Amino acid sequence: EAFVRGAVRKTYAARVHGHMRSGAVDVTAPLGGKHAHTTVVPVHYDERSDTTLVRCHPHTGRTHQIRAHLAVALGHVIVGDTYYGAPAVFEPCYHLPTRSPCAGAATSHRQ
Repeated sequence: EAFVRGAVRKTYAARVHGHMRSGAVDVTAPLGGKHAHTTVVPVHYDERSDTTLVRCHPHTGRTHQIRAHLAVALGHVIVGDTYYGAPAVFEPCYHLPTRSPCAGAATSHRQ
């Protein structure tokens, strides 16, 4: 109720794939046939991972609003969001050698 009246301002942080240029962007794209409005502000681009940290302020409260506006309207999928197109499988970061408690043999687990 307070959100609908504008008494509460929600702000979310997200990391998205790609380099989102600086400057606030207002996205007004309908979702489910209803008006939806989100303001997105790029905060920091990380060249090493080719991802951008963004601050998102939804003015309306539609299901998947931020995710959809970032991915569909702006072309920047949230990292790990497989529903809107981020890769489902990541390469393992490291190998963790351990000893099996049953056999006593060394094994390697991918993490």
